[in-house]
Parts: sequence; structure tokens; C-alpha cells
Amino acid sequence: MAVSTIQANNRGIIFRNNIIREFVRGNMFSPYMGNDGTAVIRTFLETGKFGGDQINVPLIKALRNTAIGSGTLTGNEEAIDNYGCRFWLDWGRNAVTATKAEIKKGSFDLFAQAQPLLSDWGKSLQRDELVLAMASLPSESPPAGLGSPNGQRVNGILYSAANATQRNTWNQANQDRILYGNAFSNYNATHATALASLTATDDRFSAATVRLAREKAEDADPKIEPLSTDDGYERFVMFVGSRAYRDAWADPEIYQANKDARPREGSSWRNNPIFREGDLLYDNVIIRKVPEIDKLALVAGAGDSGVDVSMSFMCGRSALGLVWGQMPEPTKLDETDYQFKKGVGIDMAYGVGKVFFKDTTTSDLVQWGIVTVFNAAPATA
Repeated sequence: MAVSTIQANNRGIIFRNNIIREFVRGNMFSPYMGNDGTAVIRTFLETGKFGGDQINVPLIKALRNTAIGSGTLTGNEEAIDNYGCRFWLDWGRNAVTATKAEIKKGSFDLFAQAQPLLSDWGKSLQRDELVLAMASLPSESPPAGLGSPNGQRVNGILYSAANATQRNTWNQANQDRILYGNAFSNYNATHATALASLTATDDRFSAATVRLAREKAEDADPKIEPLSTDDGYERFVMFVGSRAYRDAWADPEIYQANKDARPREGSSWRNNPIFREGDLLYDNVIIRKVPEIDKLALVAGAGDSGVDVSMSFMCGRSALGLVWGQMPEPTKLDETDYQFKKGVGIDMAYGVGKVFFKDTTTSDLVQWGIVTVFNAAPATA
């Protein structure tokens, strides 16, 4: 008996119009960005048609003189210690193009996806460069590659590009705002030596890390300004990568604090912070996971016995600056070959970097609002 079959060219094909795009994580820093002095990441808008490629942010230290009683005040006045933190801008651009011939072949409107994809690209670029800026070393010089075809928007020296001398200089200038593992005694003037002292047993991210980093933030000079003081309590935010966040969840003190001390926001188990992904809270420090930190700022094999080392960043106000020369704008292809070719793009001009202060006596460049933390962070087996 002969059984009929459908010839290959006659087989039906169902083309769906619902598009599935690759997941792009949003900017986890967004809630902490703003244009006033209370923001962790200060945004400065200088979007006029003219004005140059640099923006200067004035910084002023608090007065510290000993009080004069009935003695002579004339001649004992205190100078106002100030510095101009300079940011450089560069362009970030991208575009997609296609011809009518290729668009016509599609079973869905491929070109309609261009603008959403470009928007996601811009958000990802900004998020990643904020991470690179947090990990960077302050510098008074324009960023390497400024004005080059590929541009350079991250101010300072990228940690991955810094040599041993540059890392040691930064390490020594910021000793009061760098923490290695879970003991102040892990510090060494040689940055690589300090990293090599971190062990997977004693120096993974934990409650002790948060307490010590907070102590650093409170004792630093210049002071690191906390996020909120209206209720008389000081709060900081700590941005961590996936591995440090994993170890924070595994720490019994942090786990118990979030299990027992945080409000449940209703009777549903979905409102319990133990079951719901989100920020952790310990010692009035918000622990916020930004997975891209491990992708961009992990120091592979630098710890004891070759363990990986993660970076985390405890931040107060005005920790970073994000300066805009032009907000993101859509663009279109001009030369269209008689409207046969279509192209859309996006362009923006900005710079991002640590806010830093130059010490007048030592000429050290001191990061203004960040405690940088290094922890042993082995990969999950």
C-alpha cells in the first residue's frame, strides 16, 4: 500500500510575528541617579549647542580649624580648601541599516526592531561604563582615546589598563577608603600583595565586610556623605557583583537580619524578602546586586592560591559624576540611494567618572564618595 507524503516544498511553514529579543538588563543604578546633591551618581546637564568638551565640578572641604576663644582671630583664619574635578565628554553612537530588498524578504518587520534595540544598547552602554568608572583610578588627565574614532567616555584610568605603579599610587592615596577582605590588617601599600592575602576561607563577602566598609566610610577624610540623615540615621548603598551577592545571602547574620527584621509588606509569602529577589539590607547599608560588576571588574586569580577577587563599592552622595553634553537622540541615514536604503541610529555625548578631590599638601587624588572593597570570590562549583 502506497502512503502519500507531502513534498518538502509543499510543507507549511508558520511564521510568527511576535518577536523575541535577547534580554537586556536595565540600568540597576537608575534609582541612585539625580541632578541634586543627594544623589549617589550626580548628573550634570550641559546640553547647549556650544560649550566645549569639558565640565568642571567644584568641590569644597569642610572647615577644620581649632576654635579660637578669647585669643586673636586676625591672622588665624582658615583657608577654604577647594578643587575643581574635571570631566571630559565624548560621543557614543550606533546605527543599523538595511535595504528594501532585505526588508521585503522578511516574514516580520525586522526594521521596526531597530529603535528598541538601539535604546537597549544605549542603556547597556551607560550601565557598563558606570561600572568601569566605579572601578577606575582617578586621573587629572583626559581619558585615553578621547576624540578617537571609538571614543572614550570613562574618565580616569581603567583598572584593567592600569599598571602596577598606578594601582599602588591609587592604593596608597586612598588607604582610608579601600578595604581588603574582612580585616583592616590585610592592607598593604603594594596593591597586588594586598590582593594576594585574601583567602576563600576568611575574606569572602560577609556581614563583617559591610561593617568594616561602613566604618571606613564614616572615618574617611574627606568625609563620605551618607545618603540620608533626615531621621538621624546614616545610610549607604553598596553595589556588588553576583558572587559577592551570593556570599551575602549565605552569611547567617545577613540572612537572619533580612528574614527576621525586615517588614513583610503583607501576609503573602511573595512579599517576604527571603523569597523575593531584590536588595539586601544590613547595618543600614543597602546591598544592591549589579551582575555586570563581575563581568567587568573581577580580578581573576589575584587572591591567595589563585582565587578570584571581586570588587564592591560602598557609596555615599556624589560618588560618581555623569555629565551630559547631548542626551540620546535618534538619527536617520542621509544618503539613501534613492530611498532604497534605510538606516536609523542613536547618538549621545557624555562622560562618566569618579568624583575625586586633590589633596593640597600631598597632591593625592582621593575618591570623594566611594569605599572600594575587595573580597575573595571563588566561582560557584
